[in-house]
Amino acid sequence: MKNFPKIILSLGYAGLTPKCPGTAGSLATTVFLILLSLLMPDSFWLRVIVLAGLFVIVFWLSIYLIEKYISGNYDQQWIVIDEFLGMLLAAGSVFVLNLNLDWYFSALILFRFFDILKPLGLSKINKINKPFAVVIDDIIAGVYSFIVLFAIFYST
Repeated sequence: MKNFPKIILSLGYAGLTPKCPGTAGSLATTVFLILLSLLMPDSFWLRVIVLAGLFVIVFWLSIYLIEKYISGNYDQQWIVIDEFLGMLLAAGSVFVLNLNLDWYFSALILFRFFDILKPLGLSKINKINKPFAVVIDDIIAGVYSFIVLFAIFYST
């Protein structure tokens, strides 16, 4: 149990990769969502409930663990649980609608774009040294990604 906070906050140590830990966490989340999708029935509402439940639990757990176990700079590179939350939103429609792998890849690319560049005020949120700010900028990047993906989906 001693390593539990680190395992959760780093997404099973994906965040401890020496290069691009955020991308590793985002990729791990994408793989998780694809595998979960393969195991679940193709039920729109069941998928919405599972996604929403996952989001609420991980959101609460991440803020709790960051508050309790991290001191000083809260937004450390190895903490990639925030990428999990952002990718849940970015790829949420892909998961719920049970779309193909191309859409998961598109969600991943869009999320990493918004998460790395931090446009539209995300860079200001990223500078706040509070536990909630660690996850909020990635959640908003996930929302931006969702909006773009949604627009692409309905324009094709």
